[in-house]
Amino acid sequence: MAAMAWFKPKRRDETTPGSAAAPQPSEMPTESVQIEVQLESDDAVPAASRAADAAASGAAAAAAASASASTSASASASASGASVSGSHDEGTRLSEDTTIIGDIATASNLRIDGRVEGDIESGATVHVGGDGAVVGDVHAVRIAVDEGGAVEGAVTVDEAAIGGMVRGRVTANGKLAIRPSGRVFGDVSAAAMQIDDGATLQGRCTMLRR
Repeated sequence: MAAMAWFKPKRRDETTPGSAAAPQPSEMPTESVQIEVQLESDDAVPAASRAADAAASGAAAAAAASASASTSASASASASGASVSGSHDEGTRLSEDTTIIGDIATASNLRIDGRVEGDIESGATVHVGGDGAVVGDVHAVRIAVDEGGAVEGAVTVDEAAIGGMVRGRVTANGKLAIRPSGRVFGDVSAAAMQIDDGATLQGRCTMLRR
């Protein structure tokens, strides 16, 4: 018959002979690590570093200012030296100190206060100022020549008002008006004509049918 033995259950907090007691959580060894953090204020930054940063910022600002000044000067020089100027409403203007050698074709108004050596074709009005001169033929919708202005070449337009000098044939499909200060040396053809007192016309005159 087999012998029966009784065993007493062992509690958790009991230890077996020869073994060390398990440390309690509060008795667990801890190791502390000290970390030192140092924050530097502006006063703590070396003066040389601040000086370098200031110099870099100053150089960048100076470069930007120089670039801006250079751009402004370039734009100013371009504007002051431009021979041709104009806007959408006023058209194009050739200044007094401008001389163009070559033909001009434009769809907008053209005012000439300088000198043009070449033919002009405009889809609007050609206005020759008192200091303007054209050596070449003019084809336009209208032409106006101020006193002192001159055109040496054939003129073909719808309307013409001559207060300066024209040396060449003038053809106006509409009205031709020669002002008191106007001088025309060449044959003229127009559907309607007005010659003021004091005007000069040397050439044959032909009236066109409308």
